[in-house]
Amino acid sequence: MRKAVCEESDRQSLPHPFAHACYPEHGIPLILWIVRIHGGNLHESLCTSAMIGGDTVHRGMSLGMLLGAIQPVDGSLRKGLVHHESIKADIKGFVDMALSGQGHLAV
Repeated sequence: MRKAVCEESDRQSLPHPFAHACYPEHGIPLILWIVRIHGGNLHESLCTSAMIGGDTVHRGMSLGMLLGAIQPVDGSLRKGLVHHESIKADIKGFVDMALSGQGHLAV
């Protein structure tokens, strides 16, 4: 079943009643199903999520947070991004500003 879901974008292969679109909270059952069928493998889980279609951004974010919290994230997932260095600099700038207590994020 793992390969069938990852290699085909046919939504009919999904067990029901999993939602594949809309808000993140509606996708949690599907996220947990994806994690289970792939044994917690982040790369395979992200591949399956993308192939299912629908709300892939929120599912990918949720999968990354869930699985990234319990295992190291393969560096190729970050460094494989075309604008990796620019994104890394933006994140560092945001974190530095947030921790400094300056800007509109000051509490």
